[in-house]
Amino acid sequence: MKILIAAHINWYNAEAEYAHRLARGLAARGHRVVVWGHPGSPLLDRCRADGLEVTAFGNPGSLNPFCLAATLAALERLLPAFDIFNPHRSEGFSLLVRAGRRAGVRVARTRGDMRPTRLPGLNRRLYRAVDRLIVANDLLREELILRLGLDPSRVTTVHFGIRPGEVRPGMSKEAARRELGIGPEARLIGVMGRIGKVKGHEFALKAAEKVVAAMPSARFLLLYRDVEREDRFLPMLRRSPLRDKFLLAGPRPNPADLMQLCEVAVIPSVGSEAHCRVALEWMDLGVPVIGSRVGVIPEIVDHGVTGFLVQPRYSDTIADCILRLMNDPERARRMGNDGRRRLAELFTEDRMVAENLRALGEGEGAK
Repeated sequence: MKILIAAHINWYNAEAEYAHRLARGLAARGHRVVVWGHPGSPLLDRCRADGLEVTAFGNPGSLNPFCLAATLAALERLLPAFDIFNPHRSEGFSLLVRAGRRAGVRVARTRGDMRPTRLPGLNRRLYRAVDRLIVANDLLREELILRLGLDPSRVTTVHFGIRPGEVRPGMSKEAARRELGIGPEARLIGVMGRIGKVKGHEFALKAAEKVVAAMPSARFLLLYRDVEREDRFLPMLRRSPLRDKFLLAGPRPNPADLMQLCEVAVIPSVGSEAHCRVALEWMDLGVPVIGSRVGVIPEIVDHGVTGFLVQPRYSDTIADCILRLMNDPERARRMGNDGRRRLAELFTEDRMVAENLRALGEGEGAK
């Protein structure tokens, strides 16, 4: 097949990584794939580095009518060379559907955004006009079917996936402890991801009060890729009497170097989590996950088997789950191993690509 993926994404987040891994997997199976984005896109840079075809022009979300007209004209010249048009973002979606229909190609929309659709009347018509809707999790699928009155047979869940074994440290645990300036007595709880209002870091801070009171050797390792401009957590942490119990590590080439020190991982999010890449990364490393019941997390974490699920904002429950696992290392190891097996069975990149192909009509079996 010949597939044009439209992914105008300003930063390399989980949504961009989904498009990247999908394009790479489709190309590896012999399909022609081109990823369309905006000039300077970090997604396009990574696709180029993998030897994938990319094209950078226009902005389907622009409010400038001349820019939109030029984008539409260029897109309509490009589309006849493809069998499938696969937009991954909402910006300019009506323009993209129109262009696909005029070019006579199949339109398969991929949605990985937990925010409610705006203008449900318009979106109902647009989503009904596409040939296939692929969504990142079952909760999002159910919401769209109910909110927009879509035919369930045309909406397919395809979870984000990674390659089993890709999350591996490149240094020893001893070297990692030296880098953090901690001794062998320190016992680490990991929290990883963007620091922002939906990620719930303040609830991990609140949980730390109970955890540290019961286990003074406990430390919280905060691994973050970026910080939102309006973040309120870091100022809160600086004022906290527990600030010395938190170890902060910013962006680094291989987070697994430090992740390997953690006995348990916490994902205290209060919203979003359409993909929750970090849950899969912890599972690949064999670390049990305590996650909020938001987004895709309840579909990834098998409660009581690979970790625990808690209600968002329930700091006391987070603390209880942490202590339960850290006081029972054998159970924590067993859960971590079960998580690694669950990842290999259900959340691999190969499976993600194969299920996308099935949704697009080829019917290739999952691996």
